[in-house]
Amino acid sequence: MDNLLDKLHQIQDRLTIKQRTLCKFIIQNSKTVYLMPIGELEEKSGVGRATIMRLLNTLGYNSFVEFKRDLNAACSIGFEADKVSNPFFWSKSSDRISGSMAECLEESISLLQKTAAETDSDQFSRMIDLLMSAQKVNVLGLRASKPIAQYMTYQLRYFVDAVDLSENESMVFDWIFRCQRGELLLLISSNPTTATSIRVARLCRERDMPVVVITDKPDASILEYATNHICVSRSDSSRLSILPHMLVIEAIINELGIRMAPVSVRTVDQLNQFLLEQKIITD
Repeated sequence: MDNLLDKLHQIQDRLTIKQRTLCKFIIQNSKTVYLMPIGELEEKSGVGRATIMRLLNTLGYNSFVEFKRDLNAACSIGFEADKVSNPFFWSKSSDRISGSMAECLEESISLLQKTAAETDSDQFSRMIDLLMSAQKVNVLGLRASKPIAQYMTYQLRYFVDAVDLSENESMVFDWIFRCQRGELLLLISSNPTTATSIRVARLCRERDMPVVVITDKPDASILEYATNHICVSRSDSSRLSILPHMLVIEAIINELGIRMAPVSVRTVDQLNQFLLEQKIITD
């Protein structure tokens, strides 16, 4: 079929006033509309659900899900076209980059783009709510997930009381058993999921502790115990990439900073000033 964004441009002048308003909103916000539930689109575009469905029917869609799928594809086409003029990207033929570097770059960009497009905004928002309301966040990531968990803990400590459980796997159950009401488990699972991670998640749910999971496996058995989860994209090749996990973590930290501002900004500034004065950091 024709590129959906091109089709929207072609028909917008022939639409009713409300449908034209919606059409223009979708064109101007295409990179975020395909992440929105229909209720959010109603609110942000200023039109009712009936208008949305009439526009979808005009375009030949029977459901909002089908429409968002093609809008996502249209945005991806535009994204690829932008590579030609965007200095951030390099082609395989560039003298600046070659071989494994070029292959990793190309695949990483694809994984990051897909993760951003497919992350459920409701799940993401709910995860932020859970993190902000927790008395303490217990972060666990084992094997390949360990460095991701350590980075997550480091960043979270600017905003919430967070502790890293990844340092000593043999002590994880001791720590979880001593957890108090109001605490939360944030479990990071980069394939493969360890048996310990699954046991810890099950124990937490048995003790009525919320379990939030960031994983790259949509059918991971650990999701059976998840209160809330985000599934990131993973490579189809044998290459392991933690970049999709890092993208989600950076987005979580950014959202926490936004929601907790200006206190969060002031706290970080005061800490950096203290570190500079004590000559712990130099610049």
